Amino acid sequence: MHRRKLLLTNAYDVYMCKEDRDGGTEAKRSSVDMPSRTGSTETRFCAHLSAGAITVIADIRPTALDTVLDYAHDTQIPVIIINNPANPTEVDDTRQAMQIYMEPGLTPTVVEMVNNIYMWERVYYIYDSLDAFPRIEQIHDTLHKMYFTPDVQPYSVTNASACIDLLMNIYKHNRGYDIRAILDIEPEKAQTVIDAVVGNISSHNV
Repeated sequence: MHRRKLLLTNAYDVYMCKEDRDGGTEAKRSSVDMPSRTGSTETRFCAHLSAGAITVIADIRPTALDTVLDYAHDTQIPVIIINNPANPTEVDDTRQAMQIYMEPGLTPTVVEMVNNIYMWERVYYIYDSLDAFPRIEQIHDTLHKMYFTPDVQPYSVTNASACIDLLMNIYKHNRGYDIRAILDIEPEKAQTVIDAVVGNISSHNV
C-alpha cells in the first residue's frame, strides 16, 4: 500500500508531510523559489506528485499559479489555495474542478462597486504587495470589456503611515473633490488607515 502524502507549498518553499506506517508524520522541506525559478517548481512538483502526494495546499505568487493549476489538473490532485493570487473565474474552466480557494476573488466585487454601484470616474488603487499587479490588470480588463474606463491610478505603499500620508497628499491636491480609494493592503494596515482618515475631520471627502 502506498503511503499517503500531503504537499504544502508557499511562495518560496515546498513542504511535504507523509504518514509513516506507525501513524506518525515525517515532514520534509524542499526549497523552491517559485516566482523566478519555474523550472525548479516543475521539477519539485513532479517528484512529489510522482511519489504519491494526494493534495496540494498552496500560498503562492501569481506567477506560479498556472504551474500549480496545470499539475493539479493533469494529475487530478486537488489544490487548496489559502491566499488570493488571482481571480478564480479568470482561470480556464477545465482546470477549476481541482481548485479550492479559501479567499474569494476581489475583481468582481471591485468592478461591481466601481462600475455598477457608484460609477466612480477616478479611483486610487493603493497596494503593498506585488500580488496586487494581476488584480489591477484584471480590474482594468474587466472594466474595459464593459466599455467603462475610469481612471484607475495605482500607488504602492510600504506601511500604514505611508498610506495615510499618501491619502492626505492626494486630498490636499484635490480639495473640493471626493477621493475614492481602494486599499489592497493587509487588514491590520487597512484598519489603521481607515481609523486615521475617519478621525481626521479635514479629510471627510476621502
